[in-house]
Amino acid sequence: MLTTLPSGVPKTTAPHEPTDDFSVLTTTGQIRLDGACVELVTDKVVWLLIGPPAAGLRAGQKVKVTGLPDPGFESQCTGSPFKVTTVTPA
Repeated sequence: MLTTLPSGVPKTTAPHEPTDDFSVLTTTGQIRLDGACVELVTDKVVWLLIGPPAAGLRAGQKVKVTGLPDPGFESQCTGSPFKVTTVTPA
């Protein structure tokens, strides 16, 4: 039995972006502390703020945060994990 291979160069396409990648997001809300958990309460969702920029925030502060949702982050805290890159007063 003879096996033949297709001739020519195989067609390739640019890789697609993974569907679970998120765009940079900026949102505004009020800080709530729950033990060691730093949460940003917005009109639509409660974000669990993670990363050095979130350290030192105080309960009741109104802030604008920029970062990326991080649904793979595991924590005992409630809220949707959000990896913060910047925090500014709102």
